[in-house]
Parts: sequence; structure tokens; C-alpha cells
Amino acid sequence: MSEKIPRMIFCKICQKETEHFHLHSCAYDLADTHMSGSERYQCIECGSGIYKEEGEKKGLKFYLD
Repeated sequence: MSEKIPRMIFCKICQKETEHFHLHSCAYDLADTHMSGSERYQCIECGSGIYKEEGEKKGLKFYLD
């Protein structure tokens, strides 16, 4: 389950607070599946991702891994 509403998070690439969506990749493009380790918050401006290990240090919640 991915968040539909973006969150404001500091982006290291953009060097400012930007909107990020909570995303994950599906296994073999099958709906309702989840590729382990793919869960991330992705910046809508530059596309860079904040993955679980780094994100948890920032207090972000990861629901699938």
C-alpha cells in the first residue's frame, strides 16, 4: 500500500524540502505484490529515493518491508 498524499521531506539532491511519495515496486508487475527492499519515499522533483535504512533514521515509517 503506497501513500497517495505526498509528504514534505528534505531532499539531499534538491537541497530543500520537497514533496515525496511513498512507493514500492511490484513483483513481476503483478498487482498486490511487493519486491523486498524496494520500498522508498521518492522526490517528485528529482526522482531520488530515500530507502528504508536511511529513512528510518529520519523517522519515516515503512509499512511493507
